[in-house]
Amino acid sequence: MLIPYQNDLSNLQSLDLHASMAEITNWQGQQALKLDGLVIIPNLKVTDAKISVEIGAEDGCYRGVVFRLADPANYEMAYAQPHTSGQWDAIQYDPVFHNSNTWQIFYGPDYQKEALVPMNKWFSMSVDLKGNQAAIRVGDQDPLVVSRLAHPQNSGLVGLWTYRPAYFRNLCVAGEPSLAEMTAATHPLSPGLVEEWFLNGFGRVVCEPHGIINVNRYLPASIKVVRLTRLFEATRKTGIELCFGFSDKLSLLLDRKTIFTGQNNFNGFGGWQDRGYVEPDTNRLSVSVSAGIHRLSVVLRVIEPFGWGFTLALQGKHTILLPVEMG
Repeated sequence: MLIPYQNDLSNLQSLDLHASMAEITNWQGQQALKLDGLVIIPNLKVTDAKISVEIGAEDGCYRGVVFRLADPANYEMAYAQPHTSGQWDAIQYDPVFHNSNTWQIFYGPDYQKEALVPMNKWFSMSVDLKGNQAAIRVGDQDPLVVSRLAHPQNSGLVGLWTYRPAYFRNLCVAGEPSLAEMTAATHPLSPGLVEEWFLNGFGRVVCEPHGIINVNRYLPASIKVVRLTRLFEATRKTGIELCFGFSDKLSLLLDRKTIFTGQNNFNGFGGWQDRGYVEPDTNRLSVSVSAGIHRLSVVLRVIEPFGWGFTLALQGKHTILLPVEMG
């Protein structure tokens, strides 16, 4: 049984700091931790729990709770954004892989939720964690319920994180999460989705449950360019349609000939289309292929740490995907 934990965050000596700023200060009449980065609570390893903290900020930032932390580069995380208060992504589930955020891969109603997130005042944020599921709430508003967490570990350390300065106080961890057991969300995948690829230098990789190859899951942040391959056979001369989305820069090759090059990245807060999400069917190409075996290759480049990956569906009659091992 988890022994309840409380920390008013008034002493840096009790914290494992991985931050560009961490200091004890006074904000809105309360002593608090001013943070920009990651802080971990040493030795506080939890499985199922209710985690809550009070948070404040004076400007736009991404401030929230870290849980199921395996190491400082790999953990589950959710945060609240005051600068998108009232929008679809005011609450964001954002698992970190190899020290990269992945919100351009984990987006939509399963991973984001509208909420009112105040500026220049304290508010509470909580995460109810049970099994492979989490309910993330700002104040007493309806929670974002994540029915399938992305990381495999079922326990880990607790922490706090923010990009750009924010204030934290009164961190509490208790062993009574208020989260009813749910069936994991099922996602309607694009017809013809290519779910497995051969990643050069690594091997077989598989899409996330919602149909996106998450490169961050497999490779360290030092790698900036990858090539992935899948072979298919056309049993006769036929036309195919390739439907795909990606982040950040992608070149698509058919039989080693480039048939598409494009870029999709974060362009501000003007609207959904500016976020740089990896969306299926954003791009469509129609191609004629001869009978025989063909090589489909993706060259992907990362230019920002918000998640790099792609999704691709191969649609058309008279085609058969060959085993990944043949890539």
